[in-house]
Amino acid sequence: MGQPGGEPYDPNSGYQDPPPAPYYDQQYGQPQYGQPQYPQQPYGQPQYPAQPYPQQPYSQPYSAPGYPMPAGYPMPPGYPTAMYGPQRPGQATTAGVLAYIAAGLLIAAGILLFVGASVITGLSTLSHNGHELLSAELVIDGVLNLVAGGLLIAGAAVLMGGAANGRILLSVGSGIVLALCIFWIARTGGGAVVYSLIFAALVIVALAMAWTTATTRWLREAAKTGKR
Repeated sequence: MGQPGGEPYDPNSGYQDPPPAPYYDQQYGQPQYGQPQYPQQPYGQPQYPAQPYPQQPYSQPYSAPGYPMPAGYPMPPGYPTAMYGPQRPGQATTAGVLAYIAAGLLIAAGILLFVGASVITGLSTLSHNGHELLSAELVIDGVLNLVAGGLLIAGAAVLMGGAANGRILLSVGSGIVLALCIFWIARTGGGAVVYSLIFAALVIVALAMAWTTATTRWLREAAKTGKR
């Protein structure tokens, strides 16, 4: 059979699909139609805006509080440079170490001179050979060794502490050592050349390191800032 108008009969004519079931939108609280849009993040997790990464204002590497900036990088403005004095150069450290070594050898040599003087005095008393002058000479040389060693130790300590007076003490002690070296070379007829050259080399190199331009500049900066 056909429908009026000559069109064939369609048994599904007049039938329409039911509308989609509404879903409840939690954001607006009203029924919505269509496919629900689920959030990207799981429900129940708070959303936080992205925080910008802090930018370093300087190109130098970061230095933790309480520690100075690495060597070779200028301090940024406002950095507490007064907390840290100028860095001690290697020349000053070398001068102090060599002075300590020379002082230790001088003290050991002075003790040996005292022992030798005591032995000679005892032998002279027993044999009556009249070597009292030699014994007195050894005692005087031992005292000068101890004095020079003490000046070198004090000069090295003061110099490495950042005071310019340390170079004065170091120079006076080194002068005594050089005078003793010359005396012993002449006294022994060249027999003590090796030992004298060892002492002379130590104090000469220490003096040269103590009076370099880098050491002088460091001492001047340490005196200005008061930090060593």
